[in-house]
Amino acid sequence: MSNPTKGTEYVPIPTEVQVNLRFGMPGVVGSGVAENDSEQIFNYGITPEPDNEEVRVHDNEVRIHGEGISKADEDRNLAELKALVRERERHECKESEDNKPGAQSANLATALGKYANAVAQERSENPSDLTNSKHLPHVQIPDEKELLNRLNQEVKTRSRAEQLEMERTVKGGVAANVKSAADRIENDLKTHHK
Repeated sequence: MSNPTKGTEYVPIPTEVQVNLRFGMPGVVGSGVAENDSEQIFNYGITPEPDNEEVRVHDNEVRIHGEGISKADEDRNLAELKALVRERERHECKESEDNKPGAQSANLATALGKYANAVAQERSENPSDLTNSKHLPHVQIPDEKELLNRLNQEVKTRSRAEQLEMERTVKGGVAANVKSAADRIENDLKTHHK
């Protein structure tokens, strides 16, 4: 994707060639780029300065004004979402006549998928590898309200990071996927706890 140069120099692709390269692959589901997206990149290759206090990227977390989302927090959220899905499926199978999970567990499974997509997008990993990972912490059935509060806080943090880095919140980006997961959990709370 770069122009060939001597040595290790990097020369970015000219702006007119960068159509559809923003945040993913065109036409790939979940990558955040539509197949017919014609918007060009104008800030390609611009990253925050290392001594910029606004955004600091470390190995294990993103820091914004002293706030952070660590890999351990992300893994705990993934594990808790996975535990919620399994518990809801178990509960719905017991109650149904045909022993099949219902709509509420599907809603939670979608929330797990959205959150896994967000984390995978940030870590450049496969979402299914994250949700099937043996490295997720073991958790008991979590409190949905507490999980929802953590995800809503994470949405705010990630939205601020996207605003600082890209001067906008990215449609189909990390913050949008976490927001979608939080919305589905909120919907489940309203439906399940009537």
